[in-house]
Amino acid sequence: MTVKEKPTTVESRWRHPCGCVLEVMGGLECIVLKISGRHYTGYVGVREGHPLYKYNSDRRLDELLNVHGGVTYDGVMHGEDQDIWWIGFDCGHSGDGEGNVIIDKLGKYVEYKWISKRPLSYVIAETTSLAKQIHDYAIEKWTYLK
Repeated sequence: MTVKEKPTTVESRWRHPCGCVLEVMGGLECIVLKISGRHYTGYVGVREGHPLYKYNSDRRLDELLNVHGGVTYDGVMHGEDQDIWWIGFDCGHSGDGEGNVIIDKLGKYVEYKWISKRPLSYVIAETTSLAKQIHDYAIEKWTYLK
């Protein structure tokens, strides 16, 4: 799987100012974004016909898929193809970064700066793993139904 920084017009649907694109894997679309310049998130998109498309069950996605911090998002993504159902995770949990309170010379609070400890390579690996699990789940489900 290769990574492409700042997609060109061929992949115009991937125009995210702070994201990078993972090539399609097994018919699944994958994306990694950096949120507010602080931490990365990874998503895998499924289309209608996939057993996890608009997944609605008593069984949580966390019970089906093993990804960093658990599945923290499933749904359509603003600004993207509304026929894609995204399943994702984030690296903005406690323990994923280090924070520092910045105080000025007078002791007044200025800002809180949070720096992620999870590099892009880690998030790409987790997104790839999530895509493989989603792909395998579909094969297992479809085989079972035949």
